[in-house]
Amino acid sequence: MQQHSFDRALLHLVLLPGIGPAVVEKLLHQLTYANFAQLYTCTKFDLIAWGLPERVAEKIVLGLADIRLLEDELERMEQHGIAFINAFHEEYPALLKHIHLPPLGLYVQGTLPLLYDRSLAVVGSRQANAYGKHVIDVMLPPLVEQDWVIVSGGARGIDAFAHAATLAMKGKTIAVIGSGLLKPYPAQNGALFERIAKEGGAVVSPFPLTMQALPNNFPARNRIIAGMTRGALVVQAAARSGALITAYAALREGREVFAVPGSIFDPLSEGCHQLLAEGAHVAHSAAEVMRTYGVVGRLLVDNARTSEHRINEQACLPTAEITNEASTIPLLLRVCVKPQSIDAILAHTSYSQQELYGQLWEYQVAGLIEETSSGMWQTIVAAHQ
Repeated sequence: MQQHSFDRALLHLVLLPGIGPAVVEKLLHQLTYANFAQLYTCTKFDLIAWGLPERVAEKIVLGLADIRLLEDELERMEQHGIAFINAFHEEYPALLKHIHLPPLGLYVQGTLPLLYDRSLAVVGSRQANAYGKHVIDVMLPPLVEQDWVIVSGGARGIDAFAHAATLAMKGKTIAVIGSGLLKPYPAQNGALFERIAKEGGAVVSPFPLTMQALPNNFPARNRIIAGMTRGALVVQAAARSGALITAYAALREGREVFAVPGSIFDPLSEGCHQLLAEGAHVAHSAAEVMRTYGVVGRLLVDNARTSEHRINEQACLPTAEITNEASTIPLLLRVCVKPQSIDAILAHTSYSQQELYGQLWEYQVAGLIEETSSGMWQTIVAAHQ
């Protein structure tokens, strides 16, 4: 694999334990991009003179002397079709470049997107239940329809649900894992990772290819998930959850955080409710996420047009000829063009109270209707046109 001398030297440093962005930043104050390979001729005393601790200087000198370490990694990359994209490349995620001390580089299998204007981290519990999966299956399709890139951690539960739902919609998803790409974790998601890489997405890691999943790897992985996206959506998280690490990392970088509420009796909702209490956006629908970024969903507009067409058709019919089956969706949207109470909606429709609550829930998570701060219900598209 042909690489620029800077790329090779930087990759070699990444392979050395304990050598991170802060160390490389100091080195770059002394060596330019063009002559960075001169690092191979530096002595321990040169590096100490540049402000590096003796222990770190010794580690760099001894590590760079082991050229086989680099060559073996390059051979593995060639064999498995893996690229190493360092922080100075155009392909490196643009948003990630601007976090505090971004990772020196990313190992990538697959294809990274060129733009991250519509990128969202979707994270949550490994023990996610049917509620969490239902939230993912309802909220992600409208986002993917609008070309949002879904980024998650490749773990069981919410992460896997998010990746799979995106693939099902032929969308782009990125899995950032907490191990080397040749030691994917969790192993049972290996087939999912292969699909992601083959179907237009990417599996990404900041760790050397054969590194095992270690507990200390995951906070760094979560920081990358938050750093390469415009915001984080948390779906089911316990009070002490790795998903909260991602959420707080997003907050530190000035990104938006969204949390999906759940039952007050469900431990898997405690983390989400904690985020909401601390000021996170409440996420009932994809529309709420998109509106935060000023995105008007084409899906919502299309639904509104379809509903309006059906409403107009029904307006020409005698009331007695409008069946409940034919008029359910447009009538509900029409009634709620202006904010309406539950009692008012019941008076204008043939729903039972139980049926109405079920229908309101469906259209709320689909982003077509919302509950106002005063407890009224209003059609979203009509309200925001």
